[in-house]
Amino acid sequence: MKPTFETTVTRYVKLVYYFAHRWSPGSKCVIDDIVQETFYKALQKYDSFTFSTESGLKAWLLTICRNHIYNTGRSRREILLEPEEME
Repeated sequence: MKPTFETTVTRYVKLVYYFAHRWSPGSKCVIDDIVQETFYKALQKYDSFTFSTESGLKAWLLTICRNHIYNTGRSRREILLEPEEME
């Protein structure tokens, strides 16, 4: 049986926070934003997501977090680069 989303957040917020802190070079505010965005994206797809084991749920959350860290870093690099550096 799938736990409620609230239960999922309570159970895994520390895991996602630790993962974001470990893999994202950023301040506490940046990491808080990553964790919040991870759970927001998970909430949007939670009803349609199916998993067979609890480790599948953990892997799904950490994949969302990893993708968000990657996309955030990529967009920051694009903003920081000058136009001549992008060539």
